[in-house]
Amino acid sequence: MSSKTALLWSFLALILCISHVMSFCCKASGDTGKCGDGTEPTPCCATQRCNVFCCNCDGICRGSSRFAPIPDVNTVDKFQWIDKNGDGMVDESEALFYVNASHGSVEGFKFSAFDKDSNGYLTLEEMDSEPSTS
Repeated sequence: MSSKTALLWSFLALILCISHVMSFCCKASGDTGKCGDGTEPTPCCATQRCNVFCCNCDGICRGSSRFAPIPDVNTVDKFQWIDKNGDGMVDESEALFYVNASHGSVEGFKFSAFDKDSNGYLTLEEMDSEPSTS
């Protein structure tokens, strides 16, 4: 395989990986504490269900275009904000801090439901997933 072909395949693989984790979160504005349409978050600003991090939302973000949701923050930005120590992973204490700060309680939050590989840390992909029910 030529170096140009290998470079092209590497570039395509990178694009696919990036697009896989660039889903959007629907969170209230940091300035107003309200959703894009001026309503109160419940606790997220999606028209349908989101995970506890207000990511991986169904529907669209309230206050955005019906066909082109424009969220205020994407999953990567939120992950970096939650990852207080900057190690590239969210541990349980970081997750609990975020959940308590954004929802006023950690009641009902199960870190293990997101930690799919049970290593004690959430990756970007795990944070952006649906929690397991087992």
